[in-house]
Amino acid sequence: MAARDGMTNMIQTLRGMTNAGTADYSIGATAYWSDDQLQAVLDTHRLDFYGHELESISATESGLVVYKTFRAPYRNLESGTPFVLVDGLGTAAGTADYTADYVNGIVTFAANQEAKSWYLTARAYDIYAAAAEVWRMKAAHAAETSFDFSTDNHSVKGSNVPMQCLKMADYYERQSMISSLNISGSQSILIERSDT
Repeated sequence: MAARDGMTNMIQTLRGMTNAGTADYSIGATAYWSDDQLQAVLDTHRLDFYGHELESISATESGLVVYKTFRAPYRNLESGTPFVLVDGLGTAAGTADYTADYVNGIVTFAANQEAKSWYLTARAYDIYAAAAEVWRMKAAHAAETSFDFSTDNHSVKGSNVPMQCLKMADYYERQSMISSLNISGSQSILIERSDT
């Protein structure tokens, strides 16, 4: 099964954060880390939200206050499906009407959206928690395969590898939104609209 199209950039970012190649090591016949494997880790740190009202951000253009930029409550959004943006009447925004910054959770419209509310259904990912998990898995593998040896006045301390992996896991865990919000896995948020 191939990774979802909307996950390509996030998978590459996670790969860079964790120094995860496509064949770092193998367990049995399974090589680590394919795009599917990284997507599976990301999916365990996914937050699904439905119909969440976006925060409008004002700006000034030619002396007039305009509302073109809207902020989602979360960052690191999956692009494409299920990214659904609707107005207060439930009418979907055309993809040509706006651009999305999925990493920062920002939607920018081409035209002024004054007096309009926008609601987003999407998936957000805690990429830091996912990175911490990948580093822990790498530490577990290294703990079984790394060893110390000395030869010809050289000393190799392979046993330090698991410790370094765990230090990286701790580094990313401290940046995790899931641990700071005390939530885990997929979550649904019920929003009751007052305009209907």
